[in-house]
Amino acid sequence: MFITKTTTTGKRHITLLLFCVFFFINLNAQINKYYSALIIQHDGTQIECFAKYPSMLNSKIIKFKTDQNSKTFTMKSAEIKTVRYFLKDNKTIEKEFLGHISSFDMNKNFAPVWMDVLAQGQVTLYSTKEISKSSKGLHTFITYHYYCKRENEKFATKIAYVSSRNNFLVHKIMANEYFADTPDILEKIENKVDGYSAKEIMAIIEEYNRIIEN
Repeated sequence: MFITKTTTTGKRHITLLLFCVFFFINLNAQINKYYSALIIQHDGTQIECFAKYPSMLNSKIIKFKTDQNSKTFTMKSAEIKTVRYFLKDNKTIEKEFLGHISSFDMNKNFAPVWMDVLAQGQVTLYSTKEISKSSKGLHTFITYHYYCKRENEKFATKIAYVSSRNNFLVHKIMANEYFADTPDILEKIENKVDGYSAKEIMAIIEEYNRIIEN
């Protein structure tokens, strides 16, 4: 009779494996499901349909059906202004395919990706999510990247990120350019006042929009 002893490290590996399996099964299910949706093209055309989520951040097409039993159509992402997905409990997710620049990389231009719309107003706030592993592959991290865009701007600008490393203690916000017209907000961000870090970026943008719109 053999008795196998499970070490603490072994338990961690098993837990990580189960988490990764569950995560990717759930992600795959989301990608392959059709949701009630509204596609709005740049020319104003609106299509009520059932659409899939983009399979990747930089997906060049969106798959959709005119009804649940129809054949599948595709549309180029570049032709789409926004896609609104209507989920259970009156929840709505809106996505836009946007090129972007980054305050963290000397305003370097990046190709368009699908971003979630988080808040709208004079400045619209977007986000993307990145999954990565530690150097030894023992830990999985989630990083949320946040972007802002004014209506007259061609690109969204990455101004903040928040990572799950060390219990979300890794985060940063670049605010010099985007909040220069609201000195009070800019000062609070630069002085690291409670409630004005990257982790509160949505509340900051909502406050900014209230000030600008009034």
